[in-house]
Amino acid sequence: MTEPKAQVSSAGRAAFSALAPRAGFPSEGWQAVVLSARREGTGARGVLRFDRDGFAPLIVKLRQPVDAARSEAARAAHALAAHNLPGGTVRLLAAAPDHGALLLSHVPGRTAWEILSQTEDSAERIRVLRASGAWLGAFHLAGGALTGGGAKRSAPQSDQPVQTAPPLRRLRRLARQRDIPQAGQYARCLAALSHWAAAIEGQRTPAAVIHGDMTLSNLLVEGDTVTGIDFENIAPAPAMRDLARLLVDDAIWFGQGAEGPVEVSAPGIDAYQAQIDIAVLRFYAGVRLLSLWAAQPNEPADRSPRRAYVWDRIQEIVPDFFML
Repeated sequence: MTEPKAQVSSAGRAAFSALAPRAGFPSEGWQAVVLSARREGTGARGVLRFDRDGFAPLIVKLRQPVDAARSEAARAAHALAAHNLPGGTVRLLAAAPDHGALLLSHVPGRTAWEILSQTEDSAERIRVLRASGAWLGAFHLAGGALTGGGAKRSAPQSDQPVQTAPPLRRLRRLARQRDIPQAGQYARCLAALSHWAAAIEGQRTPAAVIHGDMTLSNLLVEGDTVTGIDFENIAPAPAMRDLARLLVDDAIWFGQGAEGPVEVSAPGIDAYQAQIDIAVLRFYAGVRLLSLWAAQPNEPADRSPRRAYVWDRIQEIVPDFFML
């Protein structure tokens, strides 16, 4: 058993023993399955499923070592997001801040990323992408209830000015702090992105409570039902940030050749029922592409197979995307 998996397994079992009684479940007699585990700094984070005959499965999500502030933020975010979500709903059943853990209801399904990685059926691909885009649009349209304001909005609030300076500063800072591969080309792409930013800075754009980490791995698909998971990063922000991340994720992993992430006719876009701002969407897609670029080790030998694949796809996409 790998170290992160061992740490997640041990901490998750201890957390479950504390969480289950708080939610009215017995703490003994459950079988634990580690669904995911990864290193995070000096600790680990992961997700476990607990199964027992006669009960629906339960999910424990945890982060080690325990950070009280982050644990409370995660609890509040999941409690907020569980209210009025479209499709299936992941319910927060209990929280154990002293364990850095949450107990959540289980929702059946496979991630959209897993489905797309295992199918060569173009119709299935379109179905999953359309379902993903539709879920995201519905999530953004539900934003009024998620903010706690009481009344729903019929559309994302179109009253937030675009602030391009913060993401641009972050991308420039990364260029100074890291030995970025092909730094000259990165700088040219960043210059193109800055030019786009000048054209939209301060313009008003649709805003909503966004997911904040909207990837195909954070959407569970079961039949026609889509359920979002992992809401720790929800916050009011331009809605196009979420849509851009979703489209870039698809372009990186399932696009072909130089196919870019912002195609108006793409299934994920045409099923998104909330308002779309193409100029802002393109800007945030560029931010995401360059963020992935800046995260790459400079030496090819230091890249994992996953990172090497992402690097190759970025280099295929960015020349056309940034019109270089």
